[in-house]
Amino acid sequence: MASGSPAEPAKEHISMHHYHPSPIHTSIHEPLLDSPGSAACSDAQFARFHSNTPATYRPKPQKARCLLLLHVLLLVAVISGIILAILRASYPLQRSGPPSVLEDRVLDPSKFPERLRTPKTICSYCDCKANRTSPPLLKDPAYNVPTGTRESMLAHVWLSIRDIYCQHAWLGEGPALDLLLQTELGADIPLLIQWSLETLEPGKPTAYLYTKTSWAGRTKHLRYAYFKRHIQTIRTHLELMKHREWPSGPGHQRWGPQRQLIWIVVEDGEKLANDVAQELGMSGLAYIYMTYGPTHHFGNAQQNAAYALIHRLSDPGLDGIFGHGPILSIDDDSNFLPELLVIIWDVRRIGVWPMGNLGPHGWEGPVYDPANHTLLRWEAGAVQDRSFPVDNGAFAFASELLGSTVKGPRYWPTDISGGENEFIGSIVAKKEDLEPLCYNCHLAWHNEPLPPACTDLQICP
Repeated sequence: MASGSPAEPAKEHISMHHYHPSPIHTSIHEPLLDSPGSAACSDAQFARFHSNTPATYRPKPQKARCLLLLHVLLLVAVISGIILAILRASYPLQRSGPPSVLEDRVLDPSKFPERLRTPKTICSYCDCKANRTSPPLLKDPAYNVPTGTRESMLAHVWLSIRDIYCQHAWLGEGPALDLLLQTELGADIPLLIQWSLETLEPGKPTAYLYTKTSWAGRTKHLRYAYFKRHIQTIRTHLELMKHREWPSGPGHQRWGPQRQLIWIVVEDGEKLANDVAQELGMSGLAYIYMTYGPTHHFGNAQQNAAYALIHRLSDPGLDGIFGHGPILSIDDDSNFLPELLVIIWDVRRIGVWPMGNLGPHGWEGPVYDPANHTLLRWEAGAVQDRSFPVDNGAFAFASELLGSTVKGPRYWPTDISGGENEFIGSIVAKKEDLEPLCYNCHLAWHNEPLPPACTDLQICP
């Protein structure tokens, strides 16, 4: 304000003339001042709502507050009693039940209460009288198919997988029961098991490739591309062998010229992965894709499940439908050349080859004299004190060892990371007993990345 101008007199309150009409209509309060439909108010009435004089409040009597609080507490108690009565009627506590019943319903806190969720137990499907820890699948006399038919081949695969679920090696009883429930006849089996066996013949010598895989592995969202790389390699091998003869080495001679191959993929999860299932379904290869999990524990449970299935498919004593042959592990993030699928047929018990991307000089495994093929040394990777410094994808063994030298239901010996050293040690006593399936060859690579172009999903082959 400019100096010298007269000071305005202080206002006792805000005049009605400065109050703007409110657009709000309400019927539960006194009509707002100057709002449409309300009677005009005097300055005295308006001053009741807008005044510079501080409002004064009379405290409510203490007795009224206590009565109000008492009524609220009484109401809460009545409502709680009604709810408790309803719950007791719906869920009887069985206080008078025998102790054995109560103890049967008390489970370890770390275990999901499967028996409280479903009336069925694992013993509903598996013969717990024969083996409580690893029960075999119960025989269903009502389910019978003629032997020697395509239907009997598929039934054998299905029953073999369910038998593996019953034994649930390295897998909890709860997840195993879930797998059994979801693979019953009439259930949506393709969510847990898929296969393509049209190109296979019963009794024919068979190479068994297997891959343990998980969405949580190194391949992540590019897992489909890693599988596509394996598919291309296997298809190249099969196409080449249509026009070539098998080598004439001592190991090859016992198999003859007619051989076949099947790829077993074991998913560490509750359901099959859509991307992997799609790639396998379009591959044209003979394969079995099954779930065994979830475990997320180094892939030991899935490797054991693969061995268990191969044992049931190849052993005539277990009504195996295919012939014996070499067994080879293919990690989902590894890489190999088609020639590897030729040299594995030369194995008699267990044989090895060098593995790339490991060892002090880029290769782990035996090093031989190029002239006379004598063993010079053994290049080891990070862990130097192993009796058998061999990667899981750097050895193959004969399927005849399953059930004899390598016994189930726990074919894989450890539940910790690794285990190759212990597994090979159960077959041979020293490194010199391992069969060299090639000499200084470079056919396989551990954790081999995809080409840089595959980092982009749009251009990944």
